[in-house]
Formats: sequence, structure tokens, C-alpha cells
Amino acid sequence: MKKIQSLLLLVCIILIPHFGPAQTTSDLLQKLTILFPKAEITRIENLAGYSESYQLILEEPLDHNNPPKGTFKHYVYLSHLDFNKPTVIETHGYQTVNIKSEVSTLLNANQIAVEYRFYGKSRPEPLPWEYLTNDQAIADYHDLVMKLKQIYSGKWISTGISKGGETALIYKSKYPDDVAVVMP
Repeated sequence: MKKIQSLLLLVCIILIPHFGPAQTTSDLLQKLTILFPKAEITRIENLAGYSESYQLILEEPLDHNNPPKGTFKHYVYLSHLDFNKPTVIETHGYQTVNIKSEVSTLLNANQIAVEYRFYGKSRPEPLPWEYLTNDQAIADYHDLVMKLKQIYSGKWISTGISKGGETALIYKSKYPDDVAVVMP
């Protein structure tokens, strides 16, 4: 038994320098952690066809024009295929359900599903209604996309249904260079 233990130890000493420690964190997770150092990032069940999926809970400013006013927790769902593929940002109107969008399916694209501020789980307590504006919500999306464009180099498309579609149009009109196409 002692010879087997000695042999295993010797094998480990020889092989570990060649193979290194096992990688336990994905490349995407490492990049997300750098981009969003204050975020709660949790791996979630993959949507069909994706290699990795995460729930991000971001600390978003209540007022983008005056960040010291405070923050709220903003829920975002990211489903990853490849850093070079197109990326669809789906703006949800009221509550985000992490399902694969039609646009993401058609384009075989990465998907970012974003809950509208102060709806669903993205509700601060107490709720400061004066910061529930399209301008503030669009600033949330702009900041998110600017960070994610550092790792996703493909074309960006925004989409949404109903209120989410309206928000996607407003987003494109306010920040025309953030996304190549809007598909409400």
C-alpha cells in the first residue's frame, strides 16, 4: 500500500507541472467578473443550444446623472454561444423570464435578457418613482452594452415585445451606435 501511495505521489509531482491545476472557472465567467466586479454572478441552467448561461445581479444607479443617490439590484440573464457571434439584447417590459427569443434563435446569437428597472425582481425598497423614466432605463442598457462590447465583438441587435419593443426603439434612438439593428 505504501508503494502505491509513493507511486501516486511521484506521478502527481511529475504530471502537475505539465498539465497545471484543473480549470474550474470558465473564460466567460472570468471576463464577467472583471467587467462587473460588484455584481452577483450565478451560473444557471443553459437555454437550448447555449454553452453557458448566467444570472447577473448588477448594482445599478438609481439616477445615472447623480450616482450618489443610491443603487438598486438589476437582474440580467446572459446566454453565451461565442464571443464573435452576434449578440441580441432583449429588453423586457415588466418581468424577465429567461427564455430563448425568436431573434436569438434566428440569428444563432448570444442573448442578453434585461428586466426593465423597478419591475419584476429589479425593484428597490422603497421604490423611488421619480427615477422610473425611459431615460434612466435606457442608460441602464447603454452602460451594460458598453461593458459587454468589450468581450462580444459581433454585431449587436436589440429586440423586445410590447413595452420591451417600445424600449428597444427608444434605446436605438438615444444611443444609435450601441446596436446595429432594432427589431421590435
